[in-house]
Amino acid sequence: MHATDTYWLRQWIDAHGVVSIASATLILGRDKARKDLHARAAAFVANTPERSNGPIIVAGRALDLSGDLDVYAWDMMRRQVDELFSRVWHYFDYVLIVGADARDYTEPWENEEAFERNILLYVQLLLYLREIGADNLVRFIVKPEVGNEEFQPQTSFVKSAVANEKYLSLLATGGELSEVQQHNDHFHYTFNHPLLEHTQWGVVFGDSSALSRPRLVTLVSQAVIARFASRLSSDLDAAKVHGSALGIGIQLHAAIATTESPPSSEQVMFDLRLPTIDGIDPAALMKLRQDEHPHFAAFRNALRLAAKERLTNTSSTTDIAREIERDVIGPALTDLQRRLQEAERVLAKKAALRIGMGALATTCGVVSANPLLVTAGVGTVLSALGPLDSHADARKDAILDDMYFLFRASKGKRRR
Repeated sequence: MHATDTYWLRQWIDAHGVVSIASATLILGRDKARKDLHARAAAFVANTPERSNGPIIVAGRALDLSGDLDVYAWDMMRRQVDELFSRVWHYFDYVLIVGADARDYTEPWENEEAFERNILLYVQLLLYLREIGADNLVRFIVKPEVGNEEFQPQTSFVKSAVANEKYLSLLATGGELSEVQQHNDHFHYTFNHPLLEHTQWGVVFGDSSALSRPRLVTLVSQAVIARFASRLSSDLDAAKVHGSALGIGIQLHAAIATTESPPSSEQVMFDLRLPTIDGIDPAALMKLRQDEHPHFAAFRNALRLAAKERLTNTSSTTDIAREIERDVIGPALTDLQRRLQEAERVLAKKAALRIGMGALATTCGVVSANPLLVTAGVGTVLSALGPLDSHADARKDAILDDMYFLFRASKGKRRR
């Protein structure tokens, strides 16, 4: 745990000695422990994380591990953790996430089963972050509340998004309204679209039976856009508060956000994919960051410059990220591996020649008392060693290469 971290649930876990879901379940059954959890949530004041000299980023919905706009299930959240880690470990000092929002846990819930299920999900999240060594890569924040924007848009941002014909057409033409159920003055809907994280279930006020199918689809599309735009507005405000870029993980959010501000190098780095480290143990990667920090800093600077050179106000951060992967990282890693392999091959040969030189000197000393003979034999080997010294220099140059950190990372221990 980071020394300055005050995240309420992490402190509760440590205070009660929670080391597993089983122990958390047992402890939650104690009235005193449950009251302490509510008290810590009520007392929690999200402190602004200390400002880093390096890059930071706010994780947007679907990657901020809040569960908002997502299904509350561990398999889903674990995938999000792994996805988030893959987007930040190679560049950012830390990422700002939400996790369990203290505002939701200050009082007991009427549905105790749902309360326990949710809390245990976030406990599992924190234990997993600690297990994979990503504890110090995250800081917890509270984002601005969404309020009732989803159902009654008030801000110009959400109103504009709902009225945008481009977004409406995008959802209405490519989406699937699979179920509508009327309930008094409102109806429930089930809606799917490739731009959304998963199936959306929601409510629209009105009589669905009195609406044509196209009008029904339009109203549902507007409701979905309002839901997502209200969360994006909260994400953007959080990024402004913390003076950082926003890391977007939802395609619909990316489509809306492109009109709000020019792209940044941090957003490009968030969209970067490094397939060479797929399956590498996250704890090993974090340790490598610490142990090889000068190499990590050089690698990060090289990525920043590559992004900066390619950024324009109309750039797609995803397209730039793919270009850097294809034109910068791929060729550099291939070249670096070739140089290191060649240097290692020649250095192995050099080591063999040194052994030979020692054997030759011994042999010459035994069979001849003539020192000139010894000198002549050793001189022959030394002449062979001379050109090989340049390969040692080549290996040093390779180790100083900006991509050496990524090369080392790709050779790390694989997860089982």
